[in-house]
Amino acid sequence: MIKKIKWTWKKVVALIAGFLGIGTLVSCYGMPMDVEDISINGTVTSSIDNTPIKDIAVDLRIDNGWVSGPTFYTKVYTNENGYYEINTYCELPRGYKINKGSISFYDEDGEANGGYFRSNIEEFTKENENPIHKDVILQKCIPITVGGIVTSAEDSTPIKNITVSSEIDKTITDETGYYELRATALKDEAATIYFNDDDGYSNGGHFSFESLSLPLEKDNTFDNNISLKKIVEDSEE
Repeated sequence: MIKKIKWTWKKVVALIAGFLGIGTLVSCYGMPMDVEDISINGTVTSSIDNTPIKDIAVDLRIDNGWVSGPTFYTKVYTNENGYYEINTYCELPRGYKINKGSISFYDEDGEANGGYFRSNIEEFTKENENPIHKDVILQKCIPITVGGIVTSAEDSTPIKNITVSSEIDKTITDETGYYELRATALKDEAATIYFNDDDGYSNGGHFSFESLSLPLEKDNTFDNNISLKKIVEDSEE
């Protein structure tokens, strides 16, 4: 309620400023500006049992129809009942309207809210509906822990400082080329792990980007080894 009062107050101030020809309703280019409000709400639930999911980050991005203008952005989190509500407004050049946008839902807190949930993006168009209502079901993922050794395809020597990442975790290989991290996948899918050499040449060269697909049965296995090819620059040939 307090947030809604603050938002309404800001809008009133903006409208008064626009009427007086001062303040936020005149852009830095001297263009007259209008205020358009937007409200979106809904509930986020789990695909497993339809229970509400708390602490899911909800990002709102708006295409304002103004080619030279930035995309408007705001963020909230779901409450204990999985409910989210966004009440905000945009300042647009006179004659422009909010055309469309997207709402992103993603799990930032790991397993603290009952599991790992796959991100989702919902598109919307703003016509006469305000508030816009969007309920979303997020798919619950199964976590696994895996490890292995990263070596050079040329001579099988271990490669340190290779960045290894998954949807939920990130690490780097140690002096022996060893890595260990958490990954997730849906029940009928494989978890994907990515290997990227982003430290320059400090680990003996520049190595290729690769990925591994691991079935969920690979949980707690630490022999998921991979070899990376050394990329030869033109100056080295």
